[in-house]
Amino acid sequence: MPGKIVRIALAVAAALIVSHTSAQAQTASCGVVLDKTAIFVGQIEANWTMIVTAPAGCAWTATSDSDWLVVKSTTPTFPAGNGTVKVRAVTNVTAPTRRIGRVSVNGVLYAVTQEGCGARCTNPTTPQPQPQQPQPPTPPAPADKVRVPGSPLRILQYNTHHGGWGTDGVYNPDRIVAQIVRANADVVTMNEVEQGTGWSKGLDQVKIYKERLEKATGYAWYAVFANHAGWTSGNGNLILSTLPFIATAGYLLPAYRSAVDATIDVDGRLVNIVATHLDNENATNRLNEIKALQPWAVTLAEDRVILGDFNARPEATEIRNMQIDYVDTWKAAVAAGTAIGDGATHGTHRIDYVFLSKNASFLKLASVESFKTKDAAGVMPSDHDPVLAVFNVQ
Repeated sequence: MPGKIVRIALAVAAALIVSHTSAQAQTASCGVVLDKTAIFVGQIEANWTMIVTAPAGCAWTATSDSDWLVVKSTTPTFPAGNGTVKVRAVTNVTAPTRRIGRVSVNGVLYAVTQEGCGARCTNPTTPQPQPQQPQPPTPPAPADKVRVPGSPLRILQYNTHHGGWGTDGVYNPDRIVAQIVRANADVVTMNEVEQGTGWSKGLDQVKIYKERLEKATGYAWYAVFANHAGWTSGNGNLILSTLPFIATAGYLLPAYRSAVDATIDVDGRLVNIVATHLDNENATNRLNEIKALQPWAVTLAEDRVILGDFNARPEATEIRNMQIDYVDTWKAAVAAGTAIGDGATHGTHRIDYVFLSKNASFLKLASVESFKTKDAAGVMPSDHDPVLAVFNVQ
């Protein structure tokens, strides 16, 4: 009898082992697919949603390998099948250079690269030395611009030619700043902004433009930047805003291009501003970049405005593809009789665009203006002219 009991126990244990092994195999084999496998975010806090595609009944979990990268919640709460993961990257105040964390969903990795804090880093565990001599008072930080509720939202797109190299071959960021001030922009998207290169004389143009705009206007500007290749130096896309950022995100596109996003609150309405700069040589690259840009942008809430140097004329396939889900605001302003200027942004060509999502519900296009920046001597601050879109917020 005891031998029979032992045999029964062993049989039950074997059945449990087989059952457990089968469950493990099912979890491992059912698999998941993520909407993307990498994202770039700025130094300040960022929040976003990952999209998970999985077969019905496929259970999955989402975990982070870094304390600064937080998995906030999943939908459904007990995730199985298709769902989403809400993720937060906390403000980086400890790592001077970029850091990388990973979210794992059933072993599929989602890499998050966060901008370093540089000279802004703090370490509360390290006592600060006491000054030996009285120090002059620190000048107060610029205050936020006071926005009058109901006033239009003015967004300027500007390719700066490596951060301010004019058609006279002279590097002068102040000339770019003067054009931004002239446009009275609330938000400006800038292409070809340089960090730590010969074009920027080894300096960080993100810092340069933020500080010079604050000096020129007297109020605070908020900045988020995405390098084209995710490197620590080189050029990329910059968003500067007089409205504080609620969240930021970046995304690397094919052919060493990128997009950067900033979410702002305009009179209680959320607006996502996306800046990008497409390949300047190859139409196939541009088509692939737009093919990657569009599904990423859909993960950003309405209303959305996508701006940038697309390096393609209005009749190009690249632009027609954008117009499937977005309004070419210059074209719309011409039809409405509210276009100012000739629309050309690079010589006689229009290659810089402001696109408004067709599902936008509270941003209503008021006007679009293409500025001419050539001075009396025939010099332009960049090889591009900027374009300004003005929206009423309803």
